[in-house]
Amino acid sequence: MGDARRDVSAFIQNIHHFRDHYIPPDRLPDEHVVAFDEAQRAWNRNKLAAAMREKHGIRDFVKSEPEFLIEVMNRHQDWCAIVCLIGGGQEINEGEAGLSEWFTALSNHFPAWKVFTSNHLTEPEYSWGHNLASMIALSRSQT
Repeated sequence: MGDARRDVSAFIQNIHHFRDHYIPPDRLPDEHVVAFDEAQRAWNRNKLAAAMREKHGIRDFVKSEPEFLIEVMNRHQDWCAIVCLIGGGQEINEGEAGLSEWFTALSNHFPAWKVFTSNHLTEPEYSWGHNLASMIALSRSQT
């Protein structure tokens, strides 16, 4: 059982550990493919800035969690992929960015990324009051 846990832990890690490990901008990720479970729960700029201040003493952090995580993976010179797993019909809590922040980060900072989405993302249970269809179209038009 211990060997199995060690093998799995080599592949699965807490998002906050992954994020914190790659704070130094020169640290290239070992991973070429990452999957973020509950991606709609990624933190907005204010919540991540507060965490970076409290945990790491970084006072000028101005990125949302989606923007920072994409930036980390974007450090690869060859290829990488991000898979965002989401749950529909869930309430977004204070400090959580929702899916709109992933598309905002892609459109504003990573226009070269190719975006593939489920057709279900335009349904109300995933959009949380945002027009994800237009954000998705904007992200796709820039790929």
